[in-house]
Amino acid sequence: MRGIGMWDSSSISTLFSGFSSSRSCNAASSFIANMDMTTYSGIRSGSYFKLLKSYYGNNLNSKAQSLVSSSVSTSKDSAKTLASIESESEDMVKSAQALYKNSRKDDTDATYKKVSAFVSDYNSLINAADDSETKQISRNLESMKSLTDINSKSLAKVGITVDSKSGKLSVDEDTFKKADSTKVDALFKGNGSYAYAVASKASMLEYAAKNEAEKTNTYGANGRYTPVSYTHLRAHETDSYLVCRLLLEKKKKA
Repeated sequence: MRGIGMWDSSSISTLFSGFSSSRSCNAASSFIANMDMTTYSGIRSGSYFKLLKSYYGNNLNSKAQSLVSSSVSTSKDSAKTLASIESESEDMVKSAQALYKNSRKDDTDATYKKVSAFVSDYNSLINAADDSETKQISRNLESMKSLTDINSKSLAKVGITVDSKSGKLSVDEDTFKKADSTKVDALFKGNGSYAYAVASKASMLEYAAKNEAEKTNTYGANGRYTPVSYTHLRAHETDSYLVCRLLLEKKKKA
């Protein structure tokens, strides 16, 4: 197994060259060179940082405490909002795929159940993404709503209506079950269907949320790591984070 000591000392020294304390730099370099992968994995997952937090408690300096209790973020949306959009997008894609990839001839009840799940996931995705301040997410959401609006007349023929204000869907069970099955299939089966197009839009929303999430956070209060911009991290770095940064940068280059 490759150890941390495989990294060359010149690379380590270069990364620490911006710090005034040569003692800190040399100590950190020595520590890195002799570190095993188990310890590294603990730091990478956040477990080691949680241990430090528990051990030092209130003795952490004010800047470190700030980084522990809140997280540095350059994203316009919170990590919670973005995670919700990702999750709802995934559910939307699955519901759509259950319809457009289905080559079997389901009975009316089974089809209604799948369409109801589709409608529910569609509305949940709107709830998750409606208040996003990320332009890419907002554009993709509006694109999905526009697609539905274009298909509103066809949807209405099978008992699915579109709210003019929110863009959300609702399905009337009786009307749907009495609708012409060929019209239902045209909307929900095959790669050229409305369901397929919605899945594509949902995938774009998921990608936009993941892309924005890369701008959020470093070590949060739960000790877990997510990416943060290099410039921002260096600007706010404390001694507690110095070794972690070096490890993560070298991991990416390895």
